[in-house]
Amino acid sequence: MTSTISPAQLDHTAERLRKVFNTGRTRPLAWRREQLKGLRSMLIEREEDFLAALATDLGKPRLEAWVTEIGFTINEINLTL
Repeated sequence: MTSTISPAQLDHTAERLRKVFNTGRTRPLAWRREQLKGLRSMLIEREEDFLAALATDLGKPRLEAWVTEIGFTINEINLTL
C-alpha cells in the first residue's frame, strides 16, 4: 500500500503536534515512560505485521528484520525503562 501526504497535510500535522508539545503534556517522565511501554506492547502484539511490512517494503528476511528492527527497539526500550 502506497500513500502520499501533501505538504499541507504535513504542515497541519506538525502544527497540531507542536500545540500538544507546547502544553507541556509530554514533559513528565511518567508520561514518557507510558509511551515507551505502549510502543513496546505494540511491537510485541503486532510483531507479525511489522515483519511482513519489513519484508514487503524493504525485502528484509524475518530474522534480520527482527534482530535489526523489532528486537533492537524492544531491547532499547527495556534498557531505557
